[in-house]
Amino acid sequence: MITNEQYLVQRFAEALQQYNSNGDNAHRKYWAGVTDTYQNLLNEAFPGWADPGTVGWHVLNGGMSYDAALSAWNSSDKEEPDHRSTERDPEARHWNAVTTWAERHSAVDWDYSNDYDY
Repeated sequence: MITNEQYLVQRFAEALQQYNSNGDNAHRKYWAGVTDTYQNLLNEAFPGWADPGTVGWHVLNGGMSYDAALSAWNSSDKEEPDHRSTERDPEARHWNAVTTWAERHSAVDWDYSNDYDY
């Protein structure tokens, strides 16, 4: 049985391979969006999923397939981190993600007060 994190890393690796395969501009844009989505999910739900030495690190930085990254990780004899036992409990992690999302989507980059001279 695999964890949610492992499943998302697998899907991210597959999407990254599709992005890097031959295709037209529309193909690359589609797969860029897919990889961005998986990476955002991983970043929000599993902080540290791509820390140095992890399977995610090998996929993200090495451009490896999931199987190749898993082999590289197994040969390095390093432990995959357990993000469930981080310093924050799941509820705190949830509210932190909600706050981060709200900040991203409510930030105003433009000051509209000086748009018109009356």
